[in-house]
Amino acid sequence: MLMSGAQVIVRWQDGSGFRCESWEGLAVQNPALVSLAHCGTSQAQQDLWELRDALAAELLAMGATRQAVPPCGGGLGGIDGCHAQNEPNCQKALVMVTDGHQAFPDQQPALAGWAAGAPAHVVLPVAPMVSKPQFSTMFPSWVSAYNAAFWSGSPAEAVPAILGLAGITAELPKIFISYRQAETAGLAIQIFDALGHAGFDVFLDHFRIPPGVNFQARLTEQLGDKSMVLFLESDTFLQSSWVTYEVNVAKTCVLGMHALNVCSAPPIPGVDEALRTRLEGIDFVGGAFRPNAVLVAAKLDEVVALIRREHDRAIVRRRQILEATLEGAILGAGGSRPIPVGFGAFQINAATGSKTYIVSVTPRPPDLPDFHRVHSQIAHPTVGVVIGLSQLMEPGRHARLSWLADVSTLKFCDEGDMLILGRQMVQGSL
Repeated sequence: MLMSGAQVIVRWQDGSGFRCESWEGLAVQNPALVSLAHCGTSQAQQDLWELRDALAAELLAMGATRQAVPPCGGGLGGIDGCHAQNEPNCQKALVMVTDGHQAFPDQQPALAGWAAGAPAHVVLPVAPMVSKPQFSTMFPSWVSAYNAAFWSGSPAEAVPAILGLAGITAELPKIFISYRQAETAGLAIQIFDALGHAGFDVFLDHFRIPPGVNFQARLTEQLGDKSMVLFLESDTFLQSSWVTYEVNVAKTCVLGMHALNVCSAPPIPGVDEALRTRLEGIDFVGGAFRPNAVLVAAKLDEVVALIRREHDRAIVRRRQILEATLEGAILGAGGSRPIPVGFGAFQINAATGSKTYIVSVTPRPPDLPDFHRVHSQIAHPTVGVVIGLSQLMEPGRHARLSWLADVSTLKFCDEGDMLILGRQMVQGSL
């Protein structure tokens, strides 16, 4: 946590200095400092303002609230003048905005941390798509190693990349596509390809389940491994037992959900209309829907942008639910409120004795980085605990992670046992 309880600080270049605003009320893996700088032209400044406003709108949509007064008072300062620069657990994202014509000045030594690739310093160049051929001339040489966010219609298109890089959402978005092959195979494959090119890890059973694998076990694990399920509602979609199973798992595990409804097909009961996008015949190539129909390019771009936005909100919402559940379990058992210690982890002190726990609650099934983060923060007699959605894992994966927990002397627990775990930690018996 940063000064005054800020979780995210957004700073933007204004003349020769930087102004800032701070945000709270999010469940974040780590506190974040996002610094927006431009190349010096009036057009680049306009693009920066548009990006800043779009970023603020998305933070609001995720449930964040703007603090009345930032920790520093919000006044002007240098790009490296924020207290968050000195917080080791704070992810420091530098967003470098160019108009595609003016080269970005090399502002060493103010950018020294980013130029040197210091820990927790990340860089995102942002430029209009038309400038892609001359990208290498738009930024200092040390920036050329970083992938840029190129935009076509608006600088706001870079917002998901900023959120992921800053650790507010996730750098690798993951999504599961639920559909009926006989009715929407063309649409499913088109979206699979488009999302893959947009940086998503996408599960589509047409491509991702090899022969000889237990279909239901792999399907279940893949559902649990994703942050969001995209349902392609077609005429007989609800008649499939597999679809019913996928809907039930998504609801039980509080995964993000969004439905693309094809030409007024029967909607999934219980999925709010606000989480549904209706597609008409005119949205498809040829002006009508067929089993192998695909979306026109403009509509496909709109759908990909919508999915990315809904995915980001879903993973933050799921993190909020898990952290609230952990806090409720601890307080309900008579313990003290969990203390954030950075990178999604919390310190929990037993009510009796001196036992202390460092607990990481992951919005996805735990993996090696989760165990590594917790292990690096504990020293005897502190106990490390990793809590995540493990009940949907295939037996082999669960066994490997249980082995990893043993060799790293950590506790590996399922989120479904949160109430029991809370009571055990308060009692010091876990």
